[in-house]
Amino acid sequence: MPHVADASLEVIYRVMYAMVPDPEDARDLAHDCYVKYQERLNTGWHPQSEEAFLKVMARRVAIDYFRRKSPQIVAMEGLNVTEAEASIAQWMTKIIESLPDGYREAVRWADLELMPQREVAQRLGLSLSGAKSKVQRGRAMLLEKMKQACDFEQDRYGRITQCHPKKPCPC
Repeated sequence: MPHVADASLEVIYRVMYAMVPDPEDARDLAHDCYVKYQERLNTGWHPQSEEAFLKVMARRVAIDYFRRKSPQIVAMEGLNVTEAEASIAQWMTKIIESLPDGYREAVRWADLELMPQREVAQRLGLSLSGAKSKVQRGRAMLLEKMKQACDFEQDRYGRITQCHPKKPCPC
């Protein structure tokens, strides 16, 4: 990662280099994100927490980058990536929908819709710390339901590399 003079660009670089495997793409995306941020600042708007806002903004730019990339064909029991993703998304939606009220919405809004937790708190009528706790407990419930349904293999970084269903979905 190159040396950066602007602290806000440094924050964006760190997020991009962590999420995007190709250093050139990460650098280009970081610059695009930085330009968008500067344009927004020029309107007179300023975030409450610059670092938190930059991290969310950079994460969303990286996610958009992956969405734009054309689907690649991967051997997975005869499924291409888009079919596999649709199958996983359908399964995850069923598990999320099986969560208790409050937790279901908190997880859906925070993780699927990428809504800032402050907005999740407002929608749920909770304090920010209460909403963060609700999201974390909901994620823990979601993980437990996933562990009931599948055995997971992880790489040395803790990322899931394989999923082996134990039985039909418990939800």
